[in-house]
Amino acid sequence: MRVLNILLNIAIIIGLVVLGYLVIYPQYAERIERSKKYDVWVNMHILQGAVEKYAAYHEGIYPTTLDTIIKYMEEEPINPYTGKSLIDRIVRYPGDTLGVGEYYVVHDTVVEGDSFVVVEDTLGPGDVVPAGDTVVFYGIRVFEYESYDEPKGKTGDSKNATLRGPMGTLAYGYYDPSKKGLPISYGILGFDRKGMPLHEVKPNGEIELYVLYPEEE
Repeated sequence: MRVLNILLNIAIIIGLVVLGYLVIYPQYAERIERSKKYDVWVNMHILQGAVEKYAAYHEGIYPTTLDTIIKYMEEEPINPYTGKSLIDRIVRYPGDTLGVGEYYVVHDTVVEGDSFVVVEDTLGPGDVVPAGDTVVFYGIRVFEYESYDEPKGKTGDSKNATLRGPMGTLAYGYYDPSKKGLPISYGILGFDRKGMPLHEVKPNGEIELYVLYPEEE
């Protein structure tokens, strides 16, 4: 009987520990994730500071390359998920598995009838880098918008909502109507653990992205 009581007490203690873990850990994990998202948000502002500083020295024109932006950074942004500098590159070699938010397009030539046709395919998270390919992802991705309103898009159907990136990285897009390296606007986004742009879900279910763009916009 005594042994049975001891075993019963042990079972109760184990049950309470497991219950506590099930209740507390999700809350703890959520707090950690919120903290990392906040750090991504801070990094977005560090990037914006460099972009605006460049514009201040170039008559309001915004930069178009990462190398240029880096020169105007006052502090080095660190990826809160990896602990590595966002200025560093992420390299995937043949045989490596692509991580969260890592996408790239591959081209292959196939024979159709009497002609050769180039087939395009997009590889993403979980796919393996093919032999002969080396893929480079940047901690800060630079791209170009096609229209004036795209940098400010915050809704779930905007161009910004379609962007994906390795967790903790940033994206800087510029709009250059002249196509001569004279951007007049930009948008900055950051990516969460799932490779999605930072966002919040409104009570009505709508998504609102966190995007930084020129204040005068």
